[in-house]
Amino acid sequence: METANAKVEGAKAETEKALAKTKETPASAKEESVKEESVKEESKKETTSLGNFHNPVLDLNPTNVASTIKSNAEQRLKDDYQMQDYEVQQQTSAYNQLKNVAVDSEVKQTQMKNALSRWGYDFEMVQYNKRAVYLYNALFCIHQKLSNEKDSFF
Repeated sequence: METANAKVEGAKAETEKALAKTKETPASAKEESVKEESVKEESKKETTSLGNFHNPVLDLNPTNVASTIKSNAEQRLKDDYQMQDYEVQQQTSAYNQLKNVAVDSEVKQTQMKNALSRWGYDFEMVQYNKRAVYLYNALFCIHQKLSNEKDSFF
């Protein structure tokens, strides 16, 4: 039986592999590799990729994700089984929501890769990080627009 630390290390390695695959694989090669997968694997994998951009969460193995979420909860919340169940539900929900994020730009793809790289299998934090970056970018755009309007007003 794998220890929780070994599972976490395996999960980190898988995350890095998925991020590297997303970064290095051109869109045409991605399309070819998807075609080469068996029909069974294709039906399991969700497709939330648009054009040349790809959601890196889709590259994570769902079985490894589930076992890592569970082992992380067990490690963090040693004897509190109700909180372990709650943590597993919250992390699983966040993971499922992240799988369905439409990555339709290089900015979104980079933000998702950076959040995954920073937070690994803590999907609530990946989700929070993604929202914080989107909010920052929106506020920055508003600031720029207001600055431009102020300059044109005077």
